Amino acid sequence: MALQAGLAFQYPFLVERSACFQANTEVQGMAKISQSALAEVQEALANWTRALEGSALAKDSKTTYIDRVERFVRWLNDQYSPPPPV
Repeated sequence: MALQAGLAFQYPFLVERSACFQANTEVQGMAKISQSALAEVQEALANWTRALEGSALAKDSKTTYIDRVERFVRWLNDQYSPPPPV
């Protein structure tokens, strides 16, 4: 806690990130949005993936664009948690 108080003065964003992480761990085990909203997001993700796969983007760009969104959708469904702060 003392370290956190010392860091708050110089690096307030670190304390905010830490607080966000702590708050996030309290709701694990529950989807962060309703199942109907999650179904809409998953459908939109499928459309996004098809659009990217049919685009002229480089393969690595497509992979990055799809992976980041998939990770967010997994987080919404409580199937992914970001690593804790170091």
